[in-house]
Amino acid sequence: MALFGTRFTIESKLFGKLDDIDVVQPSPEEIDYIHRTYIDIVNTGRGSTTQEAGLRKLANTLCRRDNVEAIVLAGTELNLIFNDANTDFPAVDCAHAHIDGIIRQLVRY
Repeated sequence: MALFGTRFTIESKLFGKLDDIDVVQPSPEEIDYIHRTYIDIVNTGRGSTTQEAGLRKLANTLCRRDNVEAIVLAGTELNLIFNDANTDFPAVDCAHAHIDGIIRQLVRY
């Protein structure tokens, strides 16, 4: 798997919680691109089609070049540009997982 989010999330393998999982590190230039793009999305509260296309291209490159089985969308704002209908690479959306977890907890009470 590979992570998309802030530089800190990517380089720390999701804050050290993925020790038993093979996490592919993008190149330093790719990490810079992912980080800058993510921070731009956070700061504007929306993503552009250019940002979507750039991250999509990089995700597909990582899957093909490095045999990545899934991209973890570890920045919750990435759901502003990616969803099940427009993601053409295997992905795990952390925002979706967080919302599902919250709803499960609410239903239990």
